[in-house]
Amino acid sequence: MKFKPPTPEEVTEYAKSINFALDGVQFIAYYETRSWIPSGARKQMSSWKAAVKTWKCRAKKPVSIKKTVLCLCGCGKEAHFTYMDKHYYSSEHRNRMKG
Repeated sequence: MKFKPPTPEEVTEYAKSINFALDGVQFIAYYETRSWIPSGARKQMSSWKAAVKTWKCRAKKPVSIKKTVLCLCGCGKEAHFTYMDKHYYSSEHRNRMKG
């Protein structure tokens, strides 16, 4: 069965049906420039609905920033880092903070 590209309206409606806000025109434009070949693939896609689901999953992944902070005691070591708004401390610096 040969792949039949969807219309922008079909993409938008399907995305709505899976509770995902997606601009069908943007989706179509992206894949038309790639000849409907997904990233990392060699063959033309077989299911545009699966591609929409993939876009939904990727949109849910939070962007995380890892930030390292040096200890304020002047030892020059890393005291903690922040990852996805949570602070993680080394055991050495956790003990210093208690004392």
